[in-house]
Amino acid sequence: MQFNGHRFSFNKRNRIGMLYFALIIITIFLLKFILSDHNLLQDDSWFTSEETRRFQKELDSLNKIQQQKKDTIFPFNPNFLTDYRGYKLGLSVEEIDRMLAYREQNKWVNSVKEFQQVTKVSDSLLQKIKPYFKFPAWVKEQQKTLQRSKSDIIWRPKRDLNTITAKKLQEIKGIGPALSKRIINYRNKINHYRSLVQLKDIWGLDYKVRDRLKKNLFVDINYELISINDASIIQLSEIPYFDYELSRKIFQFIKVREGIKSFKELGKLQEFPFDKVERIKLYLKINNR
Repeated sequence: MQFNGHRFSFNKRNRIGMLYFALIIITIFLLKFILSDHNLLQDDSWFTSEETRRFQKELDSLNKIQQQKKDTIFPFNPNFLTDYRGYKLGLSVEEIDRMLAYREQNKWVNSVKEFQQVTKVSDSLLQKIKPYFKFPAWVKEQQKTLQRSKSDIIWRPKRDLNTITAKKLQEIKGIGPALSKRIINYRNKINHYRSLVQLKDIWGLDYKVRDRLKKNLFVDINYELISINDASIIQLSEIPYFDYELSRKIFQFIKVREGIKSFKELGKLQEFPFDKVERIKLYLKINNR
């Protein structure tokens, strides 16, 4: 190195040395930066700080809200069921196809019951999805009008219980397909009703509905009563309220006592259906010997 006044210069060897020195300095700075960045990533406090946890919590909440929006099912008219909506509701491909095929015939469902009849979905699934059904206002009003008309119906003249059809019975509020079928089937089983009181024999028919039926129906039929003191086992077993074994016990009970004077005496038989005695009297009478 030479110094001449205010000017100085480096020879080749000096310049090479300075270049190496500069490279060493740069390398040291780079290594320091890399190592400090690595230590920062390894520092657990970076991820467990209060601000970071709060931020993560907010992020999780936003993700949850977004997911709920995706899963939300909004009320809809089941007549406009789509493959995607049906899938989200849990319907099978066959159930969705039945509904779509029904609509292609330009037919509409106007109640939850009709939807089940068309798609044949199970009762358990129907209970889950029916809260999402939204029918037009006029459908709801029509259903209310139908319920009011069924509640207030009084036939003039009354219908004969022994000739009325199951479909006609369903015009009475509280009588659906199942109950109307039971009423008709029991009529066939006992070979016609002898009194409206026999409606008590219909399972599932409560007293309110029976009262409505009594206001709209009548029974007009001729029949003969059988003397219980003279009846055979076969005759007794033909009565709707006795089976063969009970008929045999009643027959033996009467023979041993050489006749009975009241139905109360039959109360000594444990199997005798004394709660149905008013209906039993439609078939039997007591002739005092």
